[in-house]
Order: sequence, then C-alpha cells, then structure tokens
Amino acid sequence: MNNMTRATFVFLILILLVTISCRKQPATIPQTADEPAISSQPINSQDSSTEKSTTATFAPPVQPDSVETPVSQLEPGWSIYRDEDAGFEIAKPDSWSLIKKEQLRLMSSAEHKCIYYTYDPLSKSEVLPYAGSFSIMIVPLKTETTLSAWTEQNRRDLETDPTVSQPVSIKQIELLTGEAVEIIYTCRLPNRTGPVVFRQYCFIKGKEIYMFTSETVPERVDKYSPVYQMMAESFRFLQ
Repeated sequence: MNNMTRATFVFLILILLVTISCRKQPATIPQTADEPAISSQPINSQDSSTEKSTTATFAPPVQPDSVETPVSQLEPGWSIYRDEDAGFEIAKPDSWSLIKKEQLRLMSSAEHKCIYYTYDPLSKSEVLPYAGSFSIMIVPLKTETTLSAWTEQNRRDLETDPTVSQPVSIKQIELLTGEAVEIIYTCRLPNRTGPVVFRQYCFIKGKEIYMFTSETVPERVDKYSPVYQMMAESFRFLQ
C-alpha cells in the first residue's frame, strides 16, 4: 500500500468515536460519574487499520507512568505531558483528562497504535460524547511513500466522499518534527445527529504515519481550534 485511503481515515475516526460513546462498564474497573465507558467492537479491517474486540473504561486523568510538568513559557493553565516510554512530550490544558495507557493499548492493534488521547470533560454535546478531544495514532506504512503522495491520495478520496462536505482544507505546515500536513474537513458520520469537524495533523517518521486527530462540532470550532493547534505545535520526540 503506497498510501492511506479514505477508508482508513473514516475507520480510525469511527474507532475513536465509538470508544467513547458506549456506557457499558465491566465491574472490575472503577469509574466515576464523569468518566464515560468505552467499548470497542470487532470491525473488518480496511487498508492498514483494524481494531481489537474488547471493552475498557476511561481512567482517571493522571497516568502513573507519565509526567505532567508546568512550563512558564506556556499559557496559564497548560502543562507539558511527557511519556518517557513512548518517547514524546506534548502540551495540554490542565483541565483536560487523559486515558490511561492500559486503555490506549485496548484501542490499538497490530495495524495501528493509539499512544495518546485527551479530552475536555466539560465539552459534552448532543452530537459527540465530547466535542473537544485530541488523539495521536501511529499507522505503519506497508510500502515506502512520500508525504506529498500520501496527502494527494487522501485529497482525492476526501473530495469524492459523499459524507464529506466540500471544500476540504489541506495545507503543508511545519511542526517541531519537521514537514507535516494539516487536513480540515466536515463529515457526517453514521449514528451521529449532526456534522463533525475534523482537524488532522499528519507526518511521516520512518515507515510510520503519525496522525493527530481532533474533532468538534461546528459551533465550537473557534473555541477548540487554537487548543488543537497549540497541542500539535508543541509535540516533540524526546530523542
């Protein structure tokens, strides 16, 4: 596979949305009133993404094997989240919650790996469980490709997708990791009562695509877009 098709974009988005929309919870995992349960059902793989059949719940926001350090250069109310095991750090609002690593593993598979998921617990809406969320997914490339070739294929796929409103915004940007692409589009997903606005930041590292995916509803774009941009621009590898 020389690039990721539209099906992979939509599939990964559905995985993230499905995992935070189910309320069923195993009795062995504690959950507070404000922590939604997540449930992942088996889905047939398309292109380079598959999902494990399992059940998990949102965990308390602080991971014991991670570090959140306030940084004076950031705006008040922001801290740097550092994951020594995964080898990265990223800025996040202090008020946003995190999914623990054991839940991230349950959201991953041999074809894609979720290494980070944060959400605004005060952003509940009628369309999305949380209208403010940001995740990092790693998808391996089965064949070598360039970011421009990968991006062009996805442009064609998104522009011919009947569930995606036009126009689609795609532009090249620079992150701390180097060359990247920003993709913004509005999509109507199955079982959703309204449109969802997606903002994705993608770059290639070695033989993997790093995908930063955020979602919100149209009326909250102005509120969350600067938050998503700051998180994406703060991401860096520790080595």
